[in-house]
Amino acid sequence: MEILRLLLQYLPWPMIVVGVLYCYRRGINRLLTGSKISLTIGGLSVETTAPDLQKSVFDNLGGDVSAKQKELLTKLRDQVSLPYSESEMGDAARPLRDAGLIKYFPAGKQLVNAKSIELTVLGKLVADAAS
Repeated sequence: MEILRLLLQYLPWPMIVVGVLYCYRRGINRLLTGSKISLTIGGLSVETTAPDLQKSVFDNLGGDVSAKQKELLTKLRDQVSLPYSESEMGDAARPLRDAGLIKYFPAGKQLVNAKSIELTVLGKLVADAAS
């Protein structure tokens, strides 16, 4: 009798979870398999998947994020903006700029002439994940 009472007490929760997962399996599957993301940039509509977006960022970085790049991303996340020094930050900042993770000011000039750098929205996401 004790075993039957325990089964009735604990069995409904796993059954409910399995039932919910079964009901929403198509939506969960779309999320896990790389459903399309639509972006509108400057009047142009771009449709891509999360894995393709990730590949684009890592291709522009030239590989994984280095320790120096992680440190720069973390500083920018914590301080919002940093004065830019080509001699101190150039090797770490250039790939981050190419990947669209940082932006520099004044805009329109070359990074070497930048006065300050900040994270882009994508850069903030990566910085949060890196820490």
